[in-house]
Amino acid sequence: MRNIFFVLPAALVGIMMASAAIADPIQTILGKFQPASTTASAYTGVLEITPTEVRGTLGQVYQTVGFGHVQGMVKSAEDGPTFGDMLGVDPETSVTLRRIKSGIVCPSVPNGGLCDDEPAPYLAYVMVGDGLRLAAFKGELPAGPSGRRADFCRTYNYIR
Repeated sequence: MRNIFFVLPAALVGIMMASAAIADPIQTILGKFQPASTTASAYTGVLEITPTEVRGTLGQVYQTVGFGHVQGMVKSAEDGPTFGDMLGVDPETSVTLRRIKSGIVCPSVPNGGLCDDEPAPYLAYVMVGDGLRLAAFKGELPAGPSGRRADFCRTYNYIR
């Protein structure tokens, strides 16, 4: 098994503390989600989300913490599209951001982790009806206006 650990830049601690007062929509995005795309089938299989974990049935386990919430109109990177464009939602839609604290990817996982063999320290996701749309990001900068477009890995689509 590969262990993956991330260190949050000190400048972001204030953002995380400020976002802790916001009710985390992850509470409405708990449970199991079936893959609704070939990408989701190939990379994670069935996805299970708990308040502190994202788990793929193909062999990934990620420990997560809330990182904040943004509207779809916010840019996903300084030089990238908005979260709404990336996830296919309206500009006013609330997008949940989570940070992966640590993760384990079993060597048997056919495509590696959410960003292949690179760590994916940030996730952005939103519910659209019964569908979950999730985007994974690599790199040290958080997803958002200070991030880099090159750090976007891919999106995954699931259905309850």
